[in-house]
Amino acid sequence: MNPVAQPPISALILPPGRVCLSVDEFRASFNICRTIAYRLLQEGKVKSFRVGNRIFIPVAELIDFPARMAGSSRS
Repeated sequence: MNPVAQPPISALILPPGRVCLSVDEFRASFNICRTIAYRLLQEGKVKSFRVGNRIFIPVAELIDFPARMAGSSRS
């Protein structure tokens, strides 16, 4: 059985013209659950910043995210 390849970043659902995503937009773009999204943020695997109570993830941080995650699982 062939492993499922990650889609290229252009195939992911990223809102056009956006500089940052909310946590909900991030998890929807990568089809991950809320718990995993917050775990990735807490562990520093995805950089983010806060404005008040809201958490934002720069889109630039997500460009190589699938490659970084694939590389870290091979250790």
